[in-house]
Amino acid sequence: MEKFKGTIMVALLCFMLTGCNNAYAKNEYDAEEKIAKNDRYAKQMSVLNPIEGGYSLEVTSFDGRETICTKSFDEEQDIDVEVKLTLSEGTAKLVHVDEDGTVTTICESTSENAMDEYEMKTVRVRQGKNRFKIVGYDCKDLDLKLTSPAF
Repeated sequence: MEKFKGTIMVALLCFMLTGCNNAYAKNEYDAEEKIAKNDRYAKQMSVLNPIEGGYSLEVTSFDGRETICTKSFDEEQDIDVEVKLTLSEGTAKLVHVDEDGTVTTICESTSENAMDEYEMKTVRVRQGKNRFKIVGYDCKDLDLKLTSPAF
């Protein structure tokens, strides 16, 4: 019984130290090297769906960085994307990451300046793999729509 209690106490301590801390998301919000390398996120009630010519992401709570889509292109070119990004709390941005790991912010939104309407953005994609990622912290009710004829 003592061994069982010890195991429970260690499990609770680990949960308390790791499960409740999303401060990394705010600290790494502008860390381009980390954004380019990997995804790291905590989220609740998330639905990512393909829609006609793009993607739709709805999340009730989000912290971190997550790849929405990956597209390969045969040559460097400019593509037009339409973006709509709203949230009730927090800060979020949509970024483009090219094959070399260069991060470019496409748009940024907060609860005070949410993008309630679609906005057309031009993105320079490179030959090879290109990723589109959502990056944010303290986000509540995040709603992203991303479409492009190139998708």
